[in-house]
Amino acid sequence: MKYIENISILIFLIICSVSDIKSKKIYLRWCVFFLGAGILESIFFDNDWKVKIFFGIIPGLLIYAFSIVTKGDIGRGDAFVFMCIGVTIGIIKSMEIFILGLFFTVMFTLPYSIFRHRNLKISVPFIPFSLMAFLTISLIPLF
Repeated sequence: MKYIENISILIFLIICSVSDIKSKKIYLRWCVFFLGAGILESIFFDNDWKVKIFFGIIPGLLIYAFSIVTKGDIGRGDAFVFMCIGVTIGIIKSMEIFILGLFFTVMFTLPYSIFRHRNLKISVPFIPFSLMAFLTISLIPLF
């Protein structure tokens, strides 16, 4: 079952990463499709699907709240992506991906902004770093 979850999240993050890099937008239709798929997967394969769905949405809601507080510095599309991820793989894994994605973002953005822009306020797409975080978390158990 974990393979289906991981493959669907991988495909979703690749689609959203390409979109985020090319247009700096996350398309809601992909989020709705994968959210629906994640809910169906949870209903059919998890005994505690109501709890998983309820708590899985929390990371996305927190990111959405940060987006409102920061007036869009954190994208609302990122929030929708993490709602989809949380519903599919649960709150713990979703938060792990988010935190590691933040780490990767800072590790890339800080040197880039210091040496290239001389300004710490630059806009970078977050979902590709979340994809890196997901791959890292998924591959670590293999070693």
